[in-house]
Amino acid sequence: MPKLSDYFERIYIINLPYRPDRRERIERHLDELGLAGPGEITWVKAISGDMCWPPSWFKAGGGAWGCLQTHLRLVQEAIMDGIGNYLVLEDDAVFHARAPDHLQLLMDELPPDWGQLYLGGQHLQKPQAVDGTSFVLRGSCINRTHAFALHRRAMAIFQQHIANAPDYIERAPWHVDHQLGIAHERRDWKVYTPAWWLAGQDDGGSNISGRANPRMWWFPPGFSSGLPFIYLSPDQEAELAAQVREAVHFGNTLKPGTFEDAGLDACVGEQQELEKWLAMIAGEALDRGMLPGIRHAEITMEEAGACWPAGIRDAGGADFESLLNYPYNGLFAHPLNE
Repeated sequence: MPKLSDYFERIYIINLPYRPDRRERIERHLDELGLAGPGEITWVKAISGDMCWPPSWFKAGGGAWGCLQTHLRLVQEAIMDGIGNYLVLEDDAVFHARAPDHLQLLMDELPPDWGQLYLGGQHLQKPQAVDGTSFVLRGSCINRTHAFALHRRAMAIFQQHIANAPDYIERAPWHVDHQLGIAHERRDWKVYTPAWWLAGQDDGGSNISGRANPRMWWFPPGFSSGLPFIYLSPDQEAELAAQVREAVHFGNTLKPGTFEDAGLDACVGEQQELEKWLAMIAGEALDRGMLPGIRHAEITMEEAGACWPAGIRDAGGADFESLLNYPYNGLFAHPLNE
């Protein structure tokens, strides 16, 4: 089974010393997937912005300052040690169950000129297809720093760029991943990603923003158009509640005691409004690594299906496990390669 150490000379994992729970979780997670054993990890003590305060010109807060300084220290250490590449994971990274298989596919297709490789992130601009590949995209502007690799050919300019104080002053409040997005747009180095992310960010409190976040995958915008919707009728709700709760996203404003989104009432008999609602829910579901769902007593499965080209599946006969693996099991191609 392919392992991270087959492709990356050093595997850094960033962890704050007062978060041993996160260290234990990701160490166990990587070991269970066969991606990395405990002895293959280089643990990095994250810089805490609460203890090492940012200078007055840095306006993004202590958490963002600590993140910047930690990534700056890592690239400088890699340059000084003369290593060819490294992978850095933040301790809230979470990998898909099929990540080992897709890691090999990604690395087999990865162009040899890569400077930065994201295993997980958030596309802020549309990525480009790469000729001759089925699973590799060229990144145009990517946020998030929970799972990326850096090649030696990009380390020096990467280090200079993320340490350029005037950018943070002029664009305040500005984070290191925002700064990296500038370099991606300018094509300062070659940035690649898998078509479907291998790594997302696990749920829990953010050490940077302080907010509690759900598990997020941030798949490329537009890919949600290929997701099948799950239709849950009111008489199926009680029987299938446990299954759909774990696998299906029905919206963020559910009516009490139901899986019905309050926003659907305005869509009854209004095809354009229903199309907009379906697109919104599909995008939210994609970010959460879930399937989109619809439940409403006055909207039939046929009506919803007429508004969604990727199709509607009855919750009663849906194979949730197979459908949830849609990015990785060949059920749906990503739109750039269709």
